[in-house]
Amino acid sequence: GEVDAARSEFEAVLADAGSPPSARALAGAGLARLAEADLRLEEALATAWTAVEADPESIPARRVRGDLAAALGHHELAAGDLEIAALADEADLECALRLASSLVAILDADPRAADRAQSAARILAQCLRLSGERDPRALHARGRLREILGDAGRAVEDYGLALERDPEHGPSLLARARLSTDPTSALADLERAARAALPPPELRLERSRALLLLGRVRSLGKGIEHL
Repeated sequence: GEVDAARSEFEAVLADAGSPPSARALAGAGLARLAEADLRLEEALATAWTAVEADPESIPARRVRGDLAAALGHHELAAGDLEIAALADEADLECALRLASSLVAILDADPRAADRAQSAARILAQCLRLSGERDPRALHARGRLREILGDAGRAVEDYGLALERDPEHGPSLLARARLSTDPTSALADLERAARAALPPPELRLERSRALLLLGRVRSLGKGIEHL
């Protein structure tokens, strides 16, 4: 098939000692993407790392390593690579969104990282400009940044804007439920989030909190489908 043919071509480039660094980096990036498609993320990251070592100037290699590092939670590495890739193509919304998400994750782990807050705000402004403020992921990320920085009110506004664009956006439903002062409204958001293709992993914890606030202790042991 096409995938096997592409894999063979990439491997042939890497096996050829005369292949230039740029070609080796592209071939490595291609192999990393194939491994990513098979959900072999650790292997994919190792392959992408080798690709970047072959040619540190290769934007495709930096991009794939950044994507994989972000997926595996290595956000410092991801931010470094994705910033280089984002500078090379300032119209790439997906790259900018991934960079923003990693910067927000770094800040979430250490809210004192003021330089990361400034960078995240700058990249998120770029994301919102590129998407015409229509992408719920960008609005959710800005809300998360504001929440981390202590501005819960504006964070809730951003989560609400994200849900206007996509009423079933799971991360925004979860975030709004987490900040809600009304447990009944929080449960309604959580019920909608539970129907998402990939329900947020924190869903059950937030459900338990809302049920406790409502005094529905007997419901705590039931699955999210019984909300």
